[in-house]
Amino acid sequence: MNEALEKLLVIGPSERITKLSYEDYAKYRKSGYKLFAYSGSVQYLKEIGVSPDYYSFMDPNTYRRHTECFESDYFKNTCLVAADLYHNDLERFREYGYTCKTFSQQERELFHKFTLLEFLDNFKQTNFYQASGITCIFSREYAEKYAQELWIRWSDEYRMFKATRSNIDKFSCFLLPLLLHVFRDLKEIKCVGFGDLDVGRVAWGGQRGFKQFAQTFHYVLPVVKRQLASEGISISFVHENVYSRAFGNGWAPIAYSPPPANWSTK
Repeated sequence: MNEALEKLLVIGPSERITKLSYEDYAKYRKSGYKLFAYSGSVQYLKEIGVSPDYYSFMDPNTYRRHTECFESDYFKNTCLVAADLYHNDLERFREYGYTCKTFSQQERELFHKFTLLEFLDNFKQTNFYQASGITCIFSREYAEKYAQELWIRWSDEYRMFKATRSNIDKFSCFLLPLLLHVFRDLKEIKCVGFGDLDVGRVAWGGQRGFKQFAQTFHYVLPVVKRQLASEGISISFVHENVYSRAFGNGWAPIAYSPPPANWSTK
């Protein structure tokens, strides 16, 4: 799927998404934005009657917490856009070192139901993308080097990242690479509900994001900025927060410089 769209409103899981009403989301649509919801944001969106154009998740626990959304007709007008991690009993999910022990051990029947993937029929369309691999970035210095010397355009190749050993920031390590790979005509990303580490999350009983989220984000940031610049994509955040300040809210791509002659896709 290569959707020819230029503007996305990407809706994350923090409680700040509740500051926008049904009318606010409708205004974004009227202004030409497609709504891309991630993970637990659907709890609030469903409450106010907003059905996103696209949806994605990474953690199988999302299904556990929002079974009603997955097993009803809520997603009947929504396209699922996700990494290919869950087929063959979560083969690639496990291969990349991810786990969901609590879900699999405490709710075995529901977990088994997830692995069957029958809920996929409840989406308007499903699109899975296989990552070429997962790159570990455990320092800002390595990220700077990676961005310059081992650079891959995400529009050409979907690659996932790890930057902490636990509590990985899915926004920078999973979701942004996926968005730039799928939506190749994209010009503007506006975000709400990502980077709000000072408030709770909609679907986690008010639990705040982990400090590793910010650590991960800052490690991967040089790579993210170069990718956005290479594609001429601007990014901004509805609310000021840790992530918006890192970009300088309203960040626009600088002129793109081609990668070095010795750059590698390996």
